[in-house]
Amino acid sequence: MNDIKIESILKPLRSDQTVLEDDFFRLVVEKLESNHTGCVCVVDREHRPLGVLTDGDIRRFVYRAGGETLASFFSHTAGRMAKRSMLTGRPQMTVTEALAVMHDRRIGALPIVNETGQLVGIVNLQDLIGGCIQRYEQT
Repeated sequence: MNDIKIESILKPLRSDQTVLEDDFFRLVVEKLESNHTGCVCVVDREHRPLGVLTDGDIRRFVYRAGGETLASFFSHTAGRMAKRSMLTGRPQMTVTEALAVMHDRRIGALPIVNETGQLVGIVNLQDLIGGCIQRYEQT
């Protein structure tokens, strides 16, 4: 498993995995619902990650907002809700390294950036496990 590189299992980045900083709450929820990774990355116009939003972040945001009306939620932007401290991985890291980072930090998905810092994909636990199974079946 140590020799499996992220780049060998990384799926192309899809539009439903990212939002812009000024995109509204509704779009964030729509993309979370459709992408099945459990997170969206907040990116700038050059696709550099600025933060991340997870299903859990949305639940906590709604819970903390308490008395806000449903209509007021839709005025919040991704940039306002996103966690700005985020971990990223590189395509050249191994599956084992990615799993260790995700386990240590208790995260279910890891944004992957290239050498210029642009987001190129997101891997989740299912991707990593699937890559290991595929490699095992090939041997």
